[in-house]
Amino acid sequence: MFNLKKVSLVVVGSLVTAFYVSANEPENTATEASNVDLTQLLSQYDKDGNGLLSKAEVAASKHKILLENFDDIDTNNDETLSHSELSSFKLDN
Repeated sequence: MFNLKKVSLVVVGSLVTAFYVSANEPENTATEASNVDLTQLLSQYDKDGNGLLSKAEVAASKHKILLENFDDIDTNNDETLSHSELSSFKLDN
């Protein structure tokens, strides 16, 4: 029948594998999205260096949060996102 050592080894091996796999899975996107510092994206996607993100720059970035929330983030409706607008935007879950 089953050898207790073999069964124990299989169980421990399975636990270690399950831990390793779950430790490397990405977090829930809602949690991940709420923890994103949008101000860091300004320097990353501001291609013309004017300190603002235009709709074209956001579209080129293909950044999901910025694309889906552009109009909500752009509180002064100037068709650009400033550092202050990005830092004050809170993503509702």
